[in-house]
Amino acid sequence: MKQQHTLQPKLRFPEFDGDWSLKKIKDIAPLQRGFDLPSTELIYGEYPVVYSNGIQNYHNSFKVDGPGIITGRSGTIGKIHYVEGKYWPHNTSLWVTDFKGNQPKFIYYFFLKLDFTKYNAGSTVPTLNRNDVHDLKKIIPSLPEQQKIAGYLSTIDKKINLLEEKKEQLVLYKKAMMQKLFSQEIRFKPTQCHTEPVEVEPVEVELMETYPEWEEKRLKEISEFRRGSFPQPYGLAKWYDDENGYPFVQVYDVDDNFKLKQNTKRKISSLATKSSVFVKKGTLLITIQGSIGRIAITEFDCYVDRTLLIITSLDIKLHIDYYKYCLFLLFEIEKHKAPGGTIKTITKEVLSDFVIPFPCLPEQQKIADFLSAIDESIEKVNEQISQTQSFKKAMLQQMFV
Repeated sequence: MKQQHTLQPKLRFPEFDGDWSLKKIKDIAPLQRGFDLPSTELIYGEYPVVYSNGIQNYHNSFKVDGPGIITGRSGTIGKIHYVEGKYWPHNTSLWVTDFKGNQPKFIYYFFLKLDFTKYNAGSTVPTLNRNDVHDLKKIIPSLPEQQKIAGYLSTIDKKINLLEEKKEQLVLYKKAMMQKLFSQEIRFKPTQCHTEPVEVEPVEVELMETYPEWEEKRLKEISEFRRGSFPQPYGLAKWYDDENGYPFVQVYDVDDNFKLKQNTKRKISSLATKSSVFVKKGTLLITIQGSIGRIAITEFDCYVDRTLLIITSLDIKLHIDYYKYCLFLLFEIEKHKAPGGTIKTITKEVLSDFVIPFPCLPEQQKIADFLSAIDESIEKVNEQISQTQSFKKAMLQQMFV
């Protein structure tokens, strides 16, 4: 691709030259408010109902023949949705009524680059007024160049979709294996090496035909724990020092991969540390408010908020990685029991009575290594997804003006 200026993007395919055409949005792809569909009138069918935040339902009739492009009008704005077939654009959305001879998939990417969030007209509820964008002037290429750009970016999207499918397969595999391992439906043998699809080094253990039978112990019997802390009330400026302060872990900072986010959202002042709880690297944390049941092993020294539980000591015969997976599965089981699949609250007392399956330490090690290897595979795929998404974002920036 070659670099260009004026009424041209930074990057173009070499077979195209000349300026792009300057037009108003209403002359490129005009938008219209969607159609009312009360929940009482919704009849399940084959046609997607596209709301401001995407497809949330299916109806037995449609309003528009695809392909279609829909964006949020009220509630959620900025997300762009592409639909191939017939669909119903909900009244919380805006939909393209006429592509004016332009390539629909190109318009999808064109709108992604446009970033409708900049035109939010709502004070409390995000709102997009089509009139605020209709008169915007933007440059647009010829149809053949549109098709070339759309084809190139679609290829990147296909790669992202394949990677996300691969990740989903690994997540489902891990979930199935955890259930089988912790229910003892399958067990490792002392001489057994780990097998595909996860590749890990074999673990040397003492030779015996089988491992001993598992015990069951309550959480309070095998570990000690306490809540974190923070001076009250929250929000006072004197408690924070985001430039030179100390890492402060809140629920937000616990990621979905048993790790903390690289940088905590807030750092606290020396004054606040006197009323918080300090933990060293390698400490097991559990979120007990908000997103309940997230688990992480700290990768750096930090202070911990009262919305998390700190495991302060473990039974000498308990492997910390085995323990984190065991706790994760127990919380997943609790979520399935809870109304709506969400744990509203959990107390130290309830946690204390969690029953933990307790195999011997060498078997714990094998289970932890096996599941850690799957997590490493998931992490690698996550990195590939992130890198590909960043590449796509860079291409959008350079292939559009």
